[in-house]
Amino acid sequence: MGDPGHDLAALVRRFNDAFNRVDLDAVIDLFAVDAIYVTLEGRVRRGRAAIRRELAPQFRGVFGRLTFEELDLAVDPTRGRVTLHWRCHHDLTAAAAGVGDELRRRAWRALYGRGAVWEGIDLLHLEGGMVVEKHTFTKAFLPRARRARG
Repeated sequence: MGDPGHDLAALVRRFNDAFNRVDLDAVIDLFAVDAIYVTLEGRVRRGRAAIRRELAPQFRGVFGRLTFEELDLAVDPTRGRVTLHWRCHHDLTAAAAGVGDELRRRAWRALYGRGAVWEGIDLLHLEGGMVVEKHTFTKAFLPRARRARG
């Protein structure tokens, strides 16, 4: 068996590479069957089918051609956790798939021109060579807040 930290880092880099190759099937194959994905807006998706539906617009080009640049990678092999700090590049000149997608892409292009860049963090929980949880966070002008209970 290899170095657990190296194995976890390699898995996350394969995951990121699949995004950058626009290979949704390869991304989904790295999720455990009952995985959890928490979006940057806080939506919780459970299972591969729900995660696929959530990610599909990104792979169709709704937000342009996305590529993720690794800025920092912290691995906790004891707990099976990886924190990935990334920069997302949007090439908004890339074509989108459908009419509704094209309208969204044009709106993004009106706001950002030919491209946009932003940063975020993924906290990934990994077990048995699979992503069992993915939590996405972003650097934002305003934090996502909700009314406190009680």
